Amino acid sequence: MGFTFKPFSIGPIHWEPKSIEPTETKDGMQTTFPIQMENVFGQSDTELGSFVSANVAYMLFAICNNVHSAISIIADEFSQIRPVLQDKKTNEYVLEHEALSLLETNDMRFNETQVKKELMVSFCAAGEAFPVIGGNVNYGPVSLYHYPANTVSTTQGMDGYIQTMYCTYHGISTTFNRALNTPVYKNMKTYVFEDQPKLNQLMHIISNTRRNYLRAQSDLEGVYYQALTKVYSGVHNYGILKNGSRPSGIWSPKEGGLNDEQYASFKEAVHNTYSGPTHAGKNLVTAVPITYQNLLLNPRDMDFINLINQSDVDVYNAFRIPLPLVTTETMTMANYSQAMYALYDLAILPKAKFLFKNLGDFVLARFKDGQRFRMVLDEREIPALKQRLIERGQSMRNIYAFTEDEIRATVGYPAKEEGGDVIYIPATYTEAGKEKEYIINPFMVEGHEPQATGTNEEPEDVVKPDDSEDNQDVIDKTGKTTKKRLKNE
Repeated sequence: MGFTFKPFSIGPIHWEPKSIEPTETKDGMQTTFPIQMENVFGQSDTELGSFVSANVAYMLFAICNNVHSAISIIADEFSQIRPVLQDKKTNEYVLEHEALSLLETNDMRFNETQVKKELMVSFCAAGEAFPVIGGNVNYGPVSLYHYPANTVSTTQGMDGYIQTMYCTYHGISTTFNRALNTPVYKNMKTYVFEDQPKLNQLMHIISNTRRNYLRAQSDLEGVYYQALTKVYSGVHNYGILKNGSRPSGIWSPKEGGLNDEQYASFKEAVHNTYSGPTHAGKNLVTAVPITYQNLLLNPRDMDFINLINQSDVDVYNAFRIPLPLVTTETMTMANYSQAMYALYDLAILPKAKFLFKNLGDFVLARFKDGQRFRMVLDEREIPALKQRLIERGQSMRNIYAFTEDEIRATVGYPAKEEGGDVIYIPATYTEAGKEKEYIINPFMVEGHEPQATGTNEEPEDVVKPDDSEDNQDVIDKTGKTTKKRLKNE
């Protein structure tokens, strides 16, 4: 995925992207740092406060590894979820429809997976997404694609809502105006826009607004400085490795200083003999009298490692990523599967349902039968949740209150052709309040208690004892029956 960085202004700060050419070092190696942080945030980056625009959000996504990791985890999982249509009256799922086929009929630059991934990346990073339907508004839609939030700029109308959107992506610029005269979007007047020839329509999916009705509030606003901490720590470590040294102290000459020849010789000796990762740990020996003053902070003052680790925790928590999935301290096989469930429940499913709902309203309005359906996701078709659905079906079976078809529908299997509307219970269960009677078994071994049948009806195959007076006397006296007292013997 490629991202275009546009100029932006926040208060007194204005930044424009600059091309960074590779620089050649003395050893002939090509080195370059992708983004010059001093050009991005300037010396007054603290004046930005917690305001995170779409440009800044995408930039953090591009250069901050914990932000990129958190958003990519959500976007990658979301890109594998295929939505379905649900009938509003019957709640039945519809798997085949032109609106669903539209996801597969994309612009030449995208496929279905890329469109859904870019939707979620934009929604997570900037809090808003910009899907576009290609095709004349008077006919059926032709394709579906997406503009990243950092490629869109807006102007405000007299009513306080967005009036015009300017989109520039892959060198193509398009202007969209609010679709005031499109009847199919009568309930979404402030969110749907059309280009001038009315060949494309754009929808502004927004999670929540910051101070006005124009742009969204990014989830990164709460962890802006934590993300910068991770970025600057990476720049700091990169500088150490690249330069092989750092101003950790001051060398001061004694009594009169050094002449030009001594200064050049001393500088060259430090650079060639003691700088670089292969010379780390060497002691400096000079032939000139100098003093050294240490400028380093001790580990307690800097607390460098804890700052980096806390930055990771704060960013992952902001995007509701379970820590067992991303941090080695809590990553074990025992809690990995539960962490995957938590990832879907907390981070993926809420955003996915919101995006599919809005995307469905946008796309289905272009179809004649679109008002019958809503676009949803079917949890039964998500591989990561399949085992949990099986466990849920087993629990439903153990309750003995659901039919076979209801249990099968929960797991994702079709209904049975026959016998699916039956509730099965164990054979040992009897009706509540019905007494159990003991029936004398003439074949039981002497000394054992009578067996309970659990029913009032006597089994037909039980041989009853003889009712003669001789046998009856024996039964009354002993309370037991043996084969010798049977009538047929």
